[in-house]
Amino acid sequence: MMEENNIDQIVVAPSDAKQRLDLFLVAKVDRFSRTRIQMLIQSGGIRVNGTACRAKQIIRAGDKITISEPEPEPVDLRAEDIALPILFEDEHLLVVDKPAGMTVHPGAGVKSGTLVNALLHHAENLSGIGGELRPGVVHRLDKETSGCLVVAKHDLAHLRLSNQFARRKVQKFYLALCAGKFPVPAGEIVKPIGRHPVHRQKMAVVDRGRPAQTKFEVIQETSCGTLVLCQIFTGRTHQIRVHLQSIGHPVIGDKVYGNVVDRCCTHGVWDFFIRSQKIGWNSKPIYQTIFSRVASIKTRLFEQGLNLVVEMLRGLEEGPDLRADRRVLQRIEELEKSVRDSDAAEESPVPEAPQIGGPIITEAAGETADEPPKQEKRARAEEFEELRMQVLACTKCPHLVAFRHSVVFGVGDPKAELMFVGEAPGADEDMQGEPFVGRAGALLTRIIETMGFQRSGVYIANVLKCRPDIPSGTPGNRQPTPAEMQTCLPYLRQQIELIQPQVIVALGGTAMRGLFGKVEPMKDMRGRWHSFGSIPVMATFHPSYLLRNQALSEKRKVWEDMLQVLERLVHPINERQKNYFLTR
Repeated sequence: MMEENNIDQIVVAPSDAKQRLDLFLVAKVDRFSRTRIQMLIQSGGIRVNGTACRAKQIIRAGDKITISEPEPEPVDLRAEDIALPILFEDEHLLVVDKPAGMTVHPGAGVKSGTLVNALLHHAENLSGIGGELRPGVVHRLDKETSGCLVVAKHDLAHLRLSNQFARRKVQKFYLALCAGKFPVPAGEIVKPIGRHPVHRQKMAVVDRGRPAQTKFEVIQETSCGTLVLCQIFTGRTHQIRVHLQSIGHPVIGDKVYGNVVDRCCTHGVWDFFIRSQKIGWNSKPIYQTIFSRVASIKTRLFEQGLNLVVEMLRGLEEGPDLRADRRVLQRIEELEKSVRDSDAAEESPVPEAPQIGGPIITEAAGETADEPPKQEKRARAEEFEELRMQVLACTKCPHLVAFRHSVVFGVGDPKAELMFVGEAPGADEDMQGEPFVGRAGALLTRIIETMGFQRSGVYIANVLKCRPDIPSGTPGNRQPTPAEMQTCLPYLRQQIELIQPQVIVALGGTAMRGLFGKVEPMKDMRGRWHSFGSIPVMATFHPSYLLRNQALSEKRKVWEDMLQVLERLVHPINERQKNYFLTR
């Protein structure tokens, strides 16, 4: 029988009524994540007025909520004296250098020799949010991946760190030794990743997968392969391995995704870099993040990873093909010096992305010397993040707060010249927290790519940020009401103000009503320009309309609207683009 401790009692105030129970508790009880609260509800650890409850239960004024957190059951998880390089440590967190070949935590068939076993020997306290078998584990690396891994020492640190990983505030860099020679010195891979349709233990690039983005730059080519630096902007399982394999350059020695074993390397060599100044927390309860400046740690982390590369290359030097290629070592030494120099020159509390011997991971194409100063861009990025956090914490529409799974803020490049605006999230968007991810989203992505853009290079948002509620058990979605859209419109206005797109595309009549209050038929509004302040807006049919109406003539209407957008943006239009969906 488990004993209970940490018993909390909360009486619901009138101002807090009409919310979902789990969402109310996430806001009230800061030491629990939503997942942990839902687990406690399912196990009976949370009761309303003394009776069992459900996560989606709507609370009422005067309800008495009792939280009884049970003592964890004993788990046979033992501390083991395993050497583990510690790159950084304070009272809140650890940054460790995980060796290749070490599993992060115990699991099926693995009971000892893991990173967790080593951590238990080193640290007296670790966070428990990840579960009994994963104390302190905020994120994971593959077994064969070496490099920096962040560990939380207490639950509050775990929550803050997890939040920053989820919000992509942590910058992640990897080095990979790949097969073959790259045709370009740098590039970007934006391909969705999901379970392999046949081999379910593997991941693959699949149309219905989750969005994934990887940038890369070639560091050095040798006869053994190519050393590339990768930066990932999403955290999909096996992302780098899958993306590199998808362009024909699998990691050497990766038996799952490449099975390329070179004579000079029998396993993939990866190193993981974290910019430590992106880790921390703030006293502001809404934002709960800080850009704490720890320049010396950044130097240490980069030097640690680069030293590993130096050691690897020196080990390969004995091979005849590498004897004449000593410039590899010189390049690495230049990288180390550049990092140290950047630390000495850095004065801002929120530093820019590391520039290692030149622009390793390039910014979006089209940057010129006429861009705003870095300080201005940084300030705008901070404003955008503050707005996002404000929207995520919004409770202006209690009925939507009670119904939603997530707030769908928007996705894409906050400096985009082209912005797409829809009406409201549907079921798929609500579950994934991203606009246009279902069938209509896949069609919109194809339209964007046919125009010559990448989905990540435009910005996509909705007028309403929460899914409109529907009765339990009712399939489908409903359109947002004018009042709901009017409540949320100020957020969209702020997004537009910060993004400053050159053109907006309004997707569907409901989006037009949300933006302009217009109630005209869509056939009368599409194909012509409207103005949202000083920004031109092209109205066109919603992608879901095209899914319902497959007529070539309707597809051509939408495409003619997009041709007008390209003309307005002064983008070149080739003959093939001009002739899409024309009847012959």
